Amino acid sequence: MPQIIVSAGHKRQLRQTAGIVAITLFSNPYAMYAMYKWGIDPEKVKLIEYNLLANQGVEFTVGASEIENTRTYIAGSIADMQSLLVDVGENIPKDEETFLKVEDDRIRSCCNFQKVCE
Repeated sequence: MPQIIVSAGHKRQLRQTAGIVAITLFSNPYAMYAMYKWGIDPEKVKLIEYNLLANQGVEFTVGASEIENTRTYIAGSIADMQSLLVDVGENIPKDEETFLKVEDDRIRSCCNFQKVCE
């Protein structure tokens, strides 16, 4: 069975920044990549979440419904991002006033784009 290693640190960062609690949402794209790149059935790919600090790994697989849910999530995310563009083909954003600024200091303190809000 093919194996793909998933970094626990990246999953944890994604959970903290996006509020996502399902490990499969982060890991499924790796199974999808194997499916498209090498023609492997994603259910035959063993994903391993490996935590280097703890020297521990957790193995799991994903099913067709999880892959479809991931596709739906990615398509929705793309649509959300494209909705902020005046011209998708040219990647031209809407006016700055269109974008809401986050008022929550907890969220703002972790933001990589703080200068935009100053």
